[in-house]
Amino acid sequence: MSKKPVIDGLEYELVKRISKDCVYIRFTGPFNNSQVLWDAKIHTLEDKSKHRLKAGIGQCSLKQSINISENNNSYNIDIALNLKEIDEAAIKRTIIMIRKYKRLHLGYYEYGEAFTFNLD
Repeated sequence: MSKKPVIDGLEYELVKRISKDCVYIRFTGPFNNSQVLWDAKIHTLEDKSKHRLKAGIGQCSLKQSINISENNNSYNIDIALNLKEIDEAAIKRTIIMIRKYKRLHLGYYEYGEAFTFNLD
């Protein structure tokens, strides 16, 4: 396992940085009245759009989203954000958001306005 960086007192494990648009991290936080291990993918909407556009769709509209699924000993969480890149500040804000958000639940949900991406 890689060294656990600490950003302003928030400890997490950097599992893998794919690009400036996508990072995999691991951290603990509350869920359903318990402390759980989160296996998180944090990526930009632009990164998410690339996968859809590669499927042959010329244009797609996406909203920021959270998708939570249960794993054996942890929870997978996929978070797509309307950001230019996933930097340390974005990681910090995302960890805080997940730790403070009281209504998290299993499944997929979107929030905010939709953004349109085109195949270039």
